[in-house]
Amino acid sequence: MTVYESVTSDSTTAPAEPQPLSLSAEFFLAQEPFADGTAPQAVRLAGRGPTRLALGYPAASINAVLTLDMAGRIIHETLTDPSHLITRRIIYLDHG
Repeated sequence: MTVYESVTSDSTTAPAEPQPLSLSAEFFLAQEPFADGTAPQAVRLAGRGPTRLALGYPAASINAVLTLDMAGRIIHETLTDPSHLITRRIIYLDHG
C-alpha cells in the first residue's frame, strides 16, 4: 500500500502537497490511534456514498475521520490534535 500524507500545524496557510510514504499495512495500523481496535468515541457519519467513521480519543486530544472502501479498508483519513492536521489518502496495490 502507499499512503499519501500531508501534515500541517499552521491553519493560516494551504496544506503542503501530499507526500507518498511506502508502508506495510501492519506498520501503518500499528501507528494509528485505533491500533488496538477500540475508540472511546465512535460514530458512523450519515450520508450516501462510502462509509465514514468519526473516532474520538479525548484523553489524547485526537480525533479521526475515516472513509472506508467497499472492502472495509481505509481509503482516506483525517487526524487532528491541538497542533496538527494530518490528511492521508491510501492506495492499495491489489494482487490477484
